[in-house]
Amino acid sequence: MQGGQRRAQLVLATLLLLVAVGALPAGVGMVLDPSGATVGLDVAMLSGTAFETFAIPGVVLLLANGVGSGVAAVANFRGWRSAAVVGAAFAIVLLGWMFVQLAMLGVVHWLQPTLVVVGLLELSLASYVLGPPSRPLRWTEALRRGAIGVASFVGVTAIAGAIELIVFPYGHRLLDTPVSALEGTGFASFTIPGVLLGVFVGIGSVAAAIASIRRARGSALAIAGAGVVTCAWIVAEMYLLRTHSAIELVYLALGLAMVLLGLEGWRRRASLLQGRTP
Repeated sequence: MQGGQRRAQLVLATLLLLVAVGALPAGVGMVLDPSGATVGLDVAMLSGTAFETFAIPGVVLLLANGVGSGVAAVANFRGWRSAAVVGAAFAIVLLGWMFVQLAMLGVVHWLQPTLVVVGLLELSLASYVLGPPSRPLRWTEALRRGAIGVASFVGVTAIAGAIELIVFPYGHRLLDTPVSALEGTGFASFTIPGVLLGVFVGIGSVAAAIASIRRARGSALAIAGAGVVTCAWIVAEMYLLRTHSAIELVYLALGLAMVLLGLEGWRRRASLLQGRTP
């Protein structure tokens, strides 16, 4: 393992340890006090979910993100064989936990988007530690095509949604969200949100896809940047409107996919240009 990869592995281990340190006491607190009061939660938050108390979520949090991430952290600190794979696995567990939480509760705390970012960083670091695949050129091209497909879909549908918001600024039967949902957000209608959606998420994603089709320099990072904008838009929407619909989670997942595809494509392309071999 090269020096850069070992340093990345130590950063990965540190992030895993931080997740474990946060999850262990929270999980224990939820198990010992299923009402959630000990850890600053309200059982009313579970209304409409399959849980009546925080006991079962506490056990899952304790074992998956607490014990699991802790073991993965130790493995990466010590440089055990396949430790990066274990780290990547528990990064996926963390992201899965956050997606389920967002689906059930929506955005209720700044730690939620922060932990999503941490999970993405863990995945990226684990990928770097593992190194390029045995056929890097083929995989780089596959990543590029996948990124183009996702960015194009997000961009075109965002532009369509923006047009709908601009044409019907005060709501329409086609819109799931009434204009009354904007109360307290600073917007009197959907006009400005529609313009912002169309420009930043729509045109931004389409432009990144076109750049990647033309193989423009930095296009992979443009895809990743468009993914970050998409994720930020969805998180802001969920927070401001207090919504957590299935379509929002789908687009959050697509945004995360753009970030991962863009960053991984950029890393693999850089490895090829530098003549690195596994």
